[in-house]
Amino acid sequence: MSPKNKSQSIVVLGGGFLGKNITSYFKKNYHHVKLIDRKICDLLDLKKLSILFQSIPPSSTFIIPAAVTRLISNDRDSYDKNIKIIKNLLKVIPIHAKHVIFFSTIDVYGLNPTLPISELNPVNPNDFYAKAKLDSEIILKKTSDDKGFNLTILRLCGVYGKDDALKSTINRLVSSAINERRINITSNPDIERDFISVNDIPRIIERIVSNNIIGVFNLATGQSHTLSNIAKKIVSILNFKVDINIRNKIEDNRVLKLQFDTSCLSNEFKEFKMTSLDDGLVDYINNYLSHEVKKK
Repeated sequence: MSPKNKSQSIVVLGGGFLGKNITSYFKKNYHHVKLIDRKICDLLDLKKLSILFQSIPPSSTFIIPAAVTRLISNDRDSYDKNIKIIKNLLKVIPIHAKHVIFFSTIDVYGLNPTLPISELNPVNPNDFYAKAKLDSEIILKKTSDDKGFNLTILRLCGVYGKDDALKSTINRLVSSAINERRINITSNPDIERDFISVNDIPRIIERIVSNNIIGVFNLATGQSHTLSNIAKKIVSILNFKVDINIRNKIEDNRVLKLQFDTSCLSNEFKEFKMTSLDDGLVDYINNYLSHEVKKK
């Protein structure tokens, strides 16, 4: 960002794994960054939210990673809460907002997507979490047209990195390898996934804000890996013996292969290089081991 852009107001709506990492990055580089998490305000409480927003500059950029996650619940009640959060935020986000950046999910494409998945793929969410994200996209698009703010929707694949304890596949594989000297793969080992480092997300946002990039983007590296292959990569990085235990459980409600066409992302974010899984795993494991040593 230019020095001029560094002075603008950035508001992160939701703590959690993504919110904390985004806030941390921007606080190191920018003057006006505000995190609104549950400790500050319940996003389901419109009255408190309205009062809070009276002190926020109207021309801010608003980043929305907030959601009732699938890990907590994936039912009609969680759907209703996620939609209420979006509607509440859109009631308080001012008409002069500079930009709104919303984090959605690649799960909006459903269980049988045509590969490789691009932003032009038809959407067909199969659970309440994915449906809430898609319906939030629709609500946001309509409101952005009415209010006139820039809108960017980022559909995330798997994310790993700092503070992802119990919230990412990578964390579960790495933590079991280090703490138990064993990696248990309880699902199909041939499942293919694309994982992105959380460190890349603030840099993407930086580009979006600097260049006023709008639209819908699948946030992926374009390189998918099987779970068994990821386990082998982890073992090769560690300098002690780790057993890989594959149970090969068949799950009917999961996509076997996820592969992405990232040309849209590459065209808009020219010369932006996503962190490879190999590099990301080395960094993740080193940080994990360093944290374990500090705890002792």
